[in-house]
Amino acid sequence: MATRAVAVVGLALVAGCGGAPPSPVPHPGPDPFAGEPRAVFDRLEQRLLDADRVELTAVVSASGAVTAELTGTIVVEPQLEASIVIDGTFDGNELEARWASSAAKAIDTPPPTWADGILVGWTRMGVLHNWARMVVGGDPDVDVRAAMEVTELAWQHGVPASRTLTGQLVFSGAPIGEVELTLDERGLPRHRVQVVHFPEGDMRVLEEYAAVSVK
Repeated sequence: MATRAVAVVGLALVAGCGGAPPSPVPHPGPDPFAGEPRAVFDRLEQRLLDADRVELTAVVSASGAVTAELTGTIVVEPQLEASIVIDGTFDGNELEARWASSAAKAIDTPPPTWADGILVGWTRMGVLHNWARMVVGGDPDVDVRAAMEVTELAWQHGVPASRTLTGQLVFSGAPIGEVELTLDERGLPRHRVQVVHFPEGDMRVLEEYAAVSVK
């Protein structure tokens, strides 16, 4: 783009024009924060599912009923393949685990179904849920959409400028916890804090999302 702009200026000077034409202003695109909190959250999920490729690195810390210190990378190409790599500690045990849809135990599950489970799992439950399934040798959860909801969505303190959505975690119709999901300037997940209530006690989870790429 810069090279083309220089060429345009040069041609204008040769032609004797008084100045270069104004540079076009790129269209900013739709506002990811427009509308009610529910609309913002729903658009986020659809944006992830419509992408050709979603990639992120997450750092997760959990305390209470479950303890974890994990770092992982998720790559999802809804029409092709999905993969997850994690390492760290889970309940005090060091681990390194890898999962790929091409080698999943559920061999008949198509790529879009894996994408739905992983991406909607990220928005509604955070990444730790599927990582915990990997720790015990399982596949990611593909029933997230039917079982898990985030209800009572609102902006933190009623302030949209906070870019933080708050809500109640509801599993199979029963409330199980609370969440705060902070978005970056693009409207993509940046930080997550949630408390999940288990019979044996609460689990507090902090998730930081770095290098989130949606193409």
